Amino acid sequence: MITPLPGGIAIHTASATPVRATAPDIEGDEGFLVLVRSPIKPEEVDDHVARVTHSIESYISSLPGYISGNLHVRLDKREFLNYTEWKTEKHYDDFIVSLEEERGRVVVENVRYVPDMIRYRYHETLFPESITGKPSSTGFAAVIRAEVEPGQAEDAYQSIRQYILGSICCPGFISASLHIKLDDTEMMSYMEWKSEADYDAFVKTAELHDRPALKAEKFTRVRALRASQKNN
Repeated sequence: MITPLPGGIAIHTASATPVRATAPDIEGDEGFLVLVRSPIKPEEVDDHVARVTHSIESYISSLPGYISGNLHVRLDKREFLNYTEWKTEKHYDDFIVSLEEERGRVVVENVRYVPDMIRYRYHETLFPESITGKPSSTGFAAVIRAEVEPGQAEDAYQSIRQYILGSICCPGFISASLHIKLDDTEMMSYMEWKSEADYDAFVKTAELHDRPALKAEKFTRVRALRASQKNN
């Protein structure tokens, strides 16, 4: 379903992701996202991506509530990022419990670095109307985080949402997924662009480099892994 909005952007809603809505429920507990971040060594990037891919394909993708995992490597090749979607936080917590059991051993055996796992609510993804079909499994991604004061997360969310709807008309823009950290102290936008040059042109136009409260990090997306057939 495509809902047109001002600024040449539309919201695409999909049954696979519960909270991609035109009027997201800020208090809702569905539509859950985790950023799994791990430090890596540049020479171990390919091996680490292969290990995580094996863990997802052989075990995680079949778990109840798993939606997708998008694997990234920071441009300096010193951090690995898995942008992973689950239907609810409870589904993710059940997966974490399983790591202590025999069935979760494949994940533990294939992860060499201790990850930092940041939890968010998933609200909606904004696409240009010109985008059709499924996005590529590889490309350029920017993670933009903004700290907010307690109690101001909803206002910050609406402000960023309206900014994207009214301002992004740059070539190369693919999507922006909006999230609020579970403790309501941070807004996060996961943005996909065709190239780093397209994103840099947007940053220059939007004068984001003059906003110290925003933390922007650049990644190359290397894999997109969806739920297996037996999880659908």
